[in-house]
Amino acid sequence: MTAALRLALSLLGSLLLWVPTLPGALAGGEDPAGIAVRYLVCLLAARLGVGILFRVVTGYAGDLDDAHAEGSDPSEADEPGEEPETLPYGRRRDDADEEALLAEALEDVEDTTALAS
Repeated sequence: MTAALRLALSLLGSLLLWVPTLPGALAGGEDPAGIAVRYLVCLLAARLGVGILFRVVTGYAGDLDDAHAEGSDPSEADEPGEEPETLPYGRRRDDADEEALLAEALEDVEDTTALAS
């Protein structure tokens, strides 16, 4: 999903949004600057829409790639009593020891207050 494809789709989308307003604007004798501003608004809306769409597609594609890389079948469910081996965002269970994290954070605060004094 390249940037050129995103730009091409957003330009096409902006034209599709803007073209229906063009005959009315020309028949009404509107100022060309007003017509151009209307196109820029359509371009902005299309650019945002295509950007959001590509983020969603890329997010789901990344999830599928992760599932295939692990070698596990996504259709297989874990057993009900089984706990997951890893925590979200790649953290291991032993890294998530709350007491150790709290002690480390308190040491950092003490160091910071010692420097400020």
